[in-house]
Amino acid sequence: MSLTRFKYLEALSAVTPAYNALLTAGDLITDVFAKLQGLLQRSQKKVILTSNLSGGASTTADVAIQTLTIQGTDSHLQDLFEVEFHGVWTKPLAVGGSSLSLWIKVNGTKEATVTITPTANVNNQGFHYKGLVTVRQIGANGSVMASGNAVLNTTATAATSLHSTDVTPVTVNTTTNWTIQTGFNFSNSNASNNVTVINAKIHQKM
Repeated sequence: MSLTRFKYLEALSAVTPAYNALLTAGDLITDVFAKLQGLLQRSQKKVILTSNLSGGASTTADVAIQTLTIQGTDSHLQDLFEVEFHGVWTKPLAVGGSSLSLWIKVNGTKEATVTITPTANVNNQGFHYKGLVTVRQIGANGSVMASGNAVLNTTATAATSLHSTDVTPVTVNTTTNWTIQTGFNFSNSNASNNVTVINAKIHQKM
């Protein structure tokens, strides 16, 4: 590429991103940069847990793990977000039964919930939750669908696999900022209840 062309690229004042577009033969250099910008912006939509997070003792309140804010000007049809968190949990057996729930909130609405009610004490056992959030429609009456599944150890050698049963998407105004949040809560208050999350992410898939 000639020096003149390098100077032309350096002189580009701005690049408007193009989404869901593949490179094709005959693309202008401005088209190439627009498509690459769209990919780069998607790759930057993420939150990663940088230190362990613990909570749940003596409360039934929701405990948030992470929140990703999607800008209203940056929502697109078929956007796909991957949600994942891993950790350990402790729960004494409660009279009458009590549970731990893991979930995703779409703009404040709890979805993709999986709930386990152990039948014995659980002490520092591992779990893994994974979910998907998809944008089905955009606009003032946009539509966002969330689903999730989890595997939770109840002992060192026994585990339970659970899947969410949501079938209805959440109505979201995607022209304004909206959020995806992960979290958990216990159904009873016990000082020994605990979840420690050691790895977590919310990440837009390219």
